[in-house]
Formats: sequence, structure tokens, C-alpha cells
Amino acid sequence: MQSTRFEISACPQEGVVRLQRELGVSAPIAQVLIRRGFAEPAGARAFLAAEEEHPPSAFAGIKDAVEVILACVSARERITIHGDYDVDGVCSTAVLPSASRSATSRRSAMVRRSVRPHTVRHRRSGRRRPAERN
Repeated sequence: MQSTRFEISACPQEGVVRLQRELGVSAPIAQVLIRRGFAEPAGARAFLAAEEEHPPSAFAGIKDAVEVILACVSARERITIHGDYDVDGVCSTAVLPSASRSATSRRSAMVRRSVRPHTVRHRRSGRRRPAERN
């Protein structure tokens, strides 16, 4: 079996100190910002502000997805939200059920187990079942 070595690129200490001082962030956050290409305080500040917007139309398939969701809401059909264990999967699985509360009362949420990617665990019983595939 081939071993994989994870290497972290060098990070200039003076840049870390500068971002800490000017942005009020910790050293690890400053290091991550620098390694992601945000060594200048203005660029790092803009990145952290997260004010950049992307039009919904930029996401492939979004129009079709919205139509399906709205049809389910109109028909009061169950909506199940599936997520995985990365940041966006966990966050969306946590946020979407509460966001959909006003639209429909029939919803459930599940987070896919990363250890067994083709099974899901029922959120109440804890039992596993095969994940549905399209």
C-alpha cells in the first residue's frame, strides 16, 4: 500500500502577525488565509465578510430542483433532505428542515454515514438501510 504524505506549505510569520494585528484573527486563521492566497488584509477582510453573491442561475439544475420542491410543497408531499459529513452537507441538513417548516409539515432529514457511503441511518431508530440511487 502506498503511503500518502500531507504537506503544508510554508507560511511567512510576518504575514501571520500582520493579519492577526489588522484583522484580529488567531494565528491559525491567519495561516489558512495566507495559504489560500489572502495575504493582504483587504483581500482577507473581503473573503471573511463573505459578501460575494452568486446568482442562483449559476448553479446547474437549480431551476428543475426548485420546480420539484415547489410541486412537493404544493402537494403537501414528504420532503427528505439528505446530507453527508462535510461542512455543506451538515449545515444544509441542519438548516433546510427549519427553513421548510413554514412551507410544509412533512419533512425529515438524514445525514449519510461517511464510513458506509451507500447506506443511511434512520434518525430515530438508528437502523441502517440501503440508500436510494437514481
